[in-house]
Amino acid sequence: MNLSCDSPPTSDALAAIRRLLVHIEANLTEPLSLADLAAAADYSPFHLHRVFGALAGVPLMSYVRNRRLDESVVDLLNDRGSVLDLAIRYGFGFEQSFTRAFSRRFGTTPARFRRSPKAVRIAAPLAVQEPRGGGILAEPAFLVCPQRVLVGRSSQVALDRDRIEGLANGAARAFMQTDAPRIQACLSRQVYFGYVKPVHPMTGFATYVPSLEVRPDAPLPSGLQRYVIPARRFAVFRYVGWHAPEALNFAKLSALLDSIFLDWLPHAAWRLDPAFHLESVDLSRCSPDFTEAQIHIPGAPIGKPIGRC
Repeated sequence: MNLSCDSPPTSDALAAIRRLLVHIEANLTEPLSLADLAAAADYSPFHLHRVFGALAGVPLMSYVRNRRLDESVVDLLNDRGSVLDLAIRYGFGFEQSFTRAFSRRFGTTPARFRRSPKAVRIAAPLAVQEPRGGGILAEPAFLVCPQRVLVGRSSQVALDRDRIEGLANGAARAFMQTDAPRIQACLSRQVYFGYVKPVHPMTGFATYVPSLEVRPDAPLPSGLQRYVIPARRFAVFRYVGWHAPEALNFAKLSALLDSIFLDWLPHAAWRLDPAFHLESVDLSRCSPDFTEAQIHIPGAPIGKPIGRC
């Protein structure tokens, strides 16, 4: 299986996503269908929808709608037409449709917002890059996550041996085949979590825990461990790769983390905690030649402590 960062699917998809993002921003007031967007990206509609949704966290057309709503705020504040004018300009067709969508996004109606302007939070356009090791990585969302309880089997992995023998992958497969069926009160058996602590400088081993998320009152099967992740801030990076989920091994994860800590972090207004991270993979959305994953790294804005919320 070719996991090279030079593989054609990565370069083709990355170029397509970037063409698409430019086209969306240039045509927010024009009719945009999925077929139009696929043509602009010069990419298969099926694959475009799949890859974009994995990177943005929302379906492609929902992303377009959100960008239109965000831009409509500027027009409202600058009195560039009536609410009906803006509804038509940004493709909602009817004033009522625009008002409902605007209210869901900003918590107020366009008319009320115009009468009583206030600062509102809008999302930056999606930004993507090719990380070290290949695939596509989206710039992170910053989330405050509630307490999470994982049940899994801890393993100690030497990185040099893992590169040759695939120890972490073997542990994950064994867990899903043998241990996962014994776990009760799972939130989802399709969403796999890897709890990872980096290589310890004294032992030379990393800790890798294949796990599932459970309810707090879930019983603990023999031989497994419970991990309580406190409520805290996370930077959540979305990743897409053209390989099976089990190929997201320590070597590839290390390359992704290098991209995050060495390439992204020096220019960000955040501090990230390298003490541990979570990887999550919804197996129902993957295939033998496609993986979408999320990497959750504890962090906080510069000037705030990293830790419990």
